[in-house]
Amino acid sequence: MTNREVQMPKYKYSSKLIGDDDQLLVNVISIPYLSKDLNNAEDSDSYLHHIEGLNKFLFEAIKNPNAVIFFTFEGLEVSDEVIKTLAHALQEDPLFGFAMPRLCGDQELEATKFLATNFSSSERRIIEGAPVLLRSSVLRDFGLLNMQASSLDMALVQLFLRANRRGVSARLVNDAIVIRHVDVVRVTDQNLALSSDYSKGIKSQDASPEILFERLLRHQFLCNGNQRHILVDIRNLPIGFNGTAHHVLALLGPLSRLAELRNYKLYFWVLQEPADFHSLSALYGDSVIYAIPSDQIFDASIRLSQPWSMTELRDQAFVSAINVFSILDTIGWDCHYIRMPHLDGVWRTMAEYSDGFVFISDFSAQRFLTRFPKAKSALSVTANCSMDPSEYWSSGARDIVNLGVSYEKPYVLIVGNRYYHKGLAETVPMLSTSFPALHFKVLGEVSGNFHNVEQIASGTQSELDMARLFSNCICLVFPSFYEGFGLPILEALAFNKPVLARHSELIEEMQKNLAPVSELKSFSTNNQLLSSLKSLLNSFDNSSLTLNSCLPAEPYRWDNSAEDILNLLQNLIDKNDYSRCRKRLEFFYRLQMFDVERAGWENAKQNQVVLDIENLE
Repeated sequence: MTNREVQMPKYKYSSKLIGDDDQLLVNVISIPYLSKDLNNAEDSDSYLHHIEGLNKFLFEAIKNPNAVIFFTFEGLEVSDEVIKTLAHALQEDPLFGFAMPRLCGDQELEATKFLATNFSSSERRIIEGAPVLLRSSVLRDFGLLNMQASSLDMALVQLFLRANRRGVSARLVNDAIVIRHVDVVRVTDQNLALSSDYSKGIKSQDASPEILFERLLRHQFLCNGNQRHILVDIRNLPIGFNGTAHHVLALLGPLSRLAELRNYKLYFWVLQEPADFHSLSALYGDSVIYAIPSDQIFDASIRLSQPWSMTELRDQAFVSAINVFSILDTIGWDCHYIRMPHLDGVWRTMAEYSDGFVFISDFSAQRFLTRFPKAKSALSVTANCSMDPSEYWSSGARDIVNLGVSYEKPYVLIVGNRYYHKGLAETVPMLSTSFPALHFKVLGEVSGNFHNVEQIASGTQSELDMARLFSNCICLVFPSFYEGFGLPILEALAFNKPVLARHSELIEEMQKNLAPVSELKSFSTNNQLLSSLKSLLNSFDNSSLTLNSCLPAEPYRWDNSAEDILNLLQNLIDKNDYSRCRKRLEFFYRLQMFDVERAGWENAKQNQVVLDIENLE
């Protein structure tokens, strides 16, 4: 009920009891919209007159130690329930002196209510003006409003600063939602000393995980319209051609085409030199970006190759509420001779805080989830590379190769590189010795000189040269001990070349997915490899080498892989679960404090305490 009401030219004062038993006395001060700076003497005199009247009202109000004072705007509809919620937030801690409601626009209420379910009940904030509820004891202990302040907002800020310097803090209460029909423009003095605690507090607040979390979620529910904006991080795309480049480049076209059908806008984040080498701007236009503007937010982000640094994880965490990473293999984690010292921490973090994973094979999925079980609670999908050999060379390369005539003597192609897990060190010397009359070409690096082995550097060949290399060989030997997929297998099968690959669960998975294609054979021992190769050579010499060119009725293609990736992103968007987003922002915030701390070691001014600050204001 309303006990008394006084109307004055500038402010409106009222007092009322609210609560189940009318236990809470609320003194309401309503401010004409908007608060503004007072630039001339006449306005200043009027302002001082009304602040003086306001302080007289406050002086009487704070005589009740249990009363609260609510500063609001005229026309801002604040229910008794909201005021009770704000008052309850103050009761959580005797040093909580200020409580602010969460403001939202006319069309944002339902979304804001949902956002509030993702936030804690209240959060630390800096007072920047009305609306705000405060304890009467704040005014009693730290003084009434400063009549010399440039605006009422500034007077409230100064009151907060005086109180905060003595231990009192402010809270934003997420469950106390108030609809604003126009934008709230607070007027505070922007000329506060840079060394002031107000500037320090605002800077700290803006860097907090709570602010960034809210920014990401507001975009997710309030700013995106009908189109979803998806960041595709391909900064690991190399200059040249290797397995990673093939995988990424083969996906970009299908992703672009299928995303458009879903009303997704894709942004391919890439480094300049690889983009130029692969002509990405000519292919994908303004979808190619080299930097992210500071105000850009995405609905989701995916990295099309596994991350190798905390920076790459953080980059996605700061620009999208949904983070997805592709896992090609776990070789770089398992093999200590190539494992970067920090990689374990990077992948533990990725496993614990990422929203989803795209695995290049079931084999890679099992390896990763076994090593990082915290990733099991995230959504994931296996999106293979294309299992259709016909998709593995451009039509131009195929036409040129098919028209050409090879005058080379027959050779066996062996593919790998100098890394130990590729198996070249064990395989090439053995094959060279066992078949001294046979010519071998090795795509990759291997130590030693062999009379019948020609070495070709990998990653530097043109597509046409690579196509010729695969199309003219007798067969492919793929001796790798550890792969995530094995693209050279499909590149050879595309020309109906038989493949001898070292046995693993991955090869079993590929054989199953490629059936009825039967040219992929496996070996477990050197003797099995020698026997299989000898059999192939005999068939080749007798012109009786026949290949099964049949494909599965519906082979898995690059379009299927892109569709699976986009489906995962859509499922994560529809899921509306942002618990991992909140946790990873908290993690990176804490990590960032190491940099802040180190900066303080070099710049002591950062930690300076200004004891005469109130004399400077």
